[in-house]
Amino acid sequence: MPLYEYRCTACQRAFETLVSRWDAPSPPCPECGGASARQLSVFSVASAGQRDSKTGTSGAPGPCGSGSCACRMSPN
Repeated sequence: MPLYEYRCTACQRAFETLVSRWDAPSPPCPECGGASARQLSVFSVASAGQRDSKTGTSGAPGPCGSGSCACRMSPN
């Protein structure tokens, strides 16, 4: 089930909830019970070998024989 973001039209509280289908009615606000509106969301996908854009390094060890493989990495 997808996770959707909503904002209460009464108290302006933002909240997330799992919804079984995309056309399901908006759930009531968990804080005040008021009506809510679905918000536009952005999602992110990352893989184990993806490089960090700030440091230029990979978050995961490299392949064996690369010098940065897990079997050759020394503990800090």
